[in-house]
Amino acid sequence: MQGQLFSQDFLLRGIALTPPYQAVQQENAVEFAEFLQSLQRIFAARQADSFLNEAQTEQEIIDPVLTALGWGDGIFAQVNLSSKGRSDVPDRLLFASAAAKATAMALLKDDQRYRHGLAITTTTLADFVTAQVLALTYTAHDMAPFARDLGHVDGAGTVLPPFVWDEDERRARMAALDALFFWLYGLGADDAAYILGTFPIVREQDIKAFGSFRTQNDILATLALLPSSQ
Repeated sequence: MQGQLFSQDFLLRGIALTPPYQAVQQENAVEFAEFLQSLQRIFAARQADSFLNEAQTEQEIIDPVLTALGWGDGIFAQVNLSSKGRSDVPDRLLFASAAAKATAMALLKDDQRYRHGLAITTTTLADFVTAQVLALTYTAHDMAPFARDLGHVDGAGTVLPPFVWDEDERRARMAALDALFFWLYGLGADDAAYILGTFPIVREQDIKAFGSFRTQNDILATLALLPSSQ
């Protein structure tokens, strides 16, 4: 399809080499096979050169994929996270269950409903980067003005509490950002591994703490999830 997000090489071969893919395939083989069949049905009617606009893509591709992933009863489109205006409107707000969605829908405004959601889907890199930077930075109350500037407030305009410091979560967020920046510069796994290898102190500290060059491993694993830069 035109405007492909993922390269054919990644979808057919690269994704199968990633640890998350292999773990799901091994631990939930039956459910995984059923999910693949659902994806095949979604894309079966699409020609390689067909064109869908944004609204059509959401209706014909994104929502069915989310449903196949188990979000069917918990999808709410175009929720407005801003208490004023429409400066922050992700594509979808996802709820853990139909009951959670019903609780949210009983509220009067979108920015109040957002607090009952579990995840959001968005298409812009800026939104993704902003969310990671906010979570990595806003870990103490003295950073509240910064969080407010980024719109991290509730329906009444009160700044939400700081993010809890979690080392594993922080490593995952930083790896995601590093992998994204490598990808944006058109650098593949070999180039990224070479660059990361020029930080011997980080490597030594990782090996001492984890028994492997974890920083490099995490970044390369995340980079493998992105379409080929070639």
